[in-house]
Amino acid sequence: QVERITPEELAKIMPPAVATVSLEEIVADSKQGKKPDEIIEKIKTSNSRYELTPTQVLDLSKQGVDTKVLEYIEQSNELAKQNAIADEMNKREKARFDAENKLKRERDLARQQ
Repeated sequence: QVERITPEELAKIMPPAVATVSLEEIVADSKQGKKPDEIIEKIKTSNSRYELTPTQVLDLSKQGVDTKVLEYIEQSNELAKQNAIADEMNKREKARFDAENKLKRERDLARQQ
C-alpha cells in the first residue's frame, strides 16, 4: 500500500522559505556587475531559499539577474522540497517498521506464555 502525502501534509513538512539575502540585494549585486557564481555563493552561504512565482522570475530577469542565478534558486528550492519529502517518507517507514517489530515481539511473547 502506498501512503500518499497530501498537499496539506506537504505544506506542514516543507521548510519555510527563508531569505536572509533579499531579492533586492540579488538585483543590486547583479547591477553592480557581480558574477553569477559570486551571487550564488552568497545565497548558499546564507542558506537563503526563495519561493518565486513565474512573474517574479521574469521580473528578476528583466532587472538583470543572470539566468544561472535564477536556475540555482529554482533548483535549490526543488531540492529542499525533495529532501523534505524523503525525510517524511523515511520517518513514516521507520514508524511502520517499529510498529511491525513491536507486534512481532508481542506475538512471540504471547506464544511463549
